[in-house]
Amino acid sequence: MGSTPGIPLDPRARAIIDAAFAAVSDGIAVFDVNAEMVDFNDAFWRFCRFTARGDAAHSITAFDEMFEVQTPDGDPVPIDRWGVMLALEGTEQLGASYRLRRRGTGDVWWGRFNAIPIKDDGNNIAGVLLTVRDTSEEERLLDKLRASQSQLRDLIAERERLQDEERKRISRELHDGLQQVLTALNLKLGMAEDAIADDPEAARRWLDEAQESVIETSQDIRDMIKALRPRGLAGRGLRDALDALTQSQEGLGLMTCEFSGEGLTGDEPDPEVGDCLYRVAQEALTNDGLGLVGMRERVAAVDGRLRVASEAGTGTTVEAIVPRHQIEGYSAP
Repeated sequence: MGSTPGIPLDPRARAIIDAAFAAVSDGIAVFDVNAEMVDFNDAFWRFCRFTARGDAAHSITAFDEMFEVQTPDGDPVPIDRWGVMLALEGTEQLGASYRLRRRGTGDVWWGRFNAIPIKDDGNNIAGVLLTVRDTSEEERLLDKLRASQSQLRDLIAERERLQDEERKRISRELHDGLQQVLTALNLKLGMAEDAIADDPEAARRWLDEAQESVIETSQDIRDMIKALRPRGLAGRGLRDALDALTQSQEGLGLMTCEFSGEGLTGDEPDPEVGDCLYRVAQEALTNDGLGLVGMRERVAAVDGRLRVASEAGTGTTVEAIVPRHQIEGYSAP
């Protein structure tokens, strides 16, 4: 690797370029005033996905024949808008991100480019210093983040849709159920009113039945509200709340439930974390799709993650994992 042959530079400029070639891990290439590449380091040809130094192209036009260049939005970048060409016109290009595709092989990767004009003693542009950093891993992580955000938006939209359907269903049930109850109640009160003068005892029976209907309906409404808004920890410790939850499920007779508090030691977790873990257990026992969406969102909100594993004949395992700093009172599993 020489010292920028073909480009007249003062000793200081040549020393700076030589030092950069030797010290940095980024790709570096030097182009002359005709856009011919006159020098480059090993990191540059590796970034360009050449198999060996001798395979590297030596002009911008040759690079244009080998590569497709696009903006992050996917728009093609013509050769006259490449950093080297802009720098030769006197315009620096700093921090430009491009997506590259190698013609023939189809390889795709990302880079962040800087193109700076090189000037001679007379302040005339004599070439271009191009530096590039491979940002493919950063872009892959950003793609995953964007995909996760998109998935989260979809989950939230689905949850809202299901909640809306649930609200409509409950509204219909309340309307139809209450309508029937109120109709029956009105009939009983009417019968009591008709009988009160001639048969007080019959009137009393009708009034008693009306009162029982009111009590039963009130209890039904309370149960429905309780089901819609689970009480969470409600001031209880996590161990006690989980124990009570499994006992209540066992009492329904729909499944066999057993609670083990092994590993729950020391102080209680942060209330938000404790409520999250309780709700995950609660929703896991209800075993519905909306619950799975809610579990993922709850655990993500406390920087945790949810794992669900299912195998035919052995059931399903739901595991909520919360960072240790969120829950200091628990020993490691």
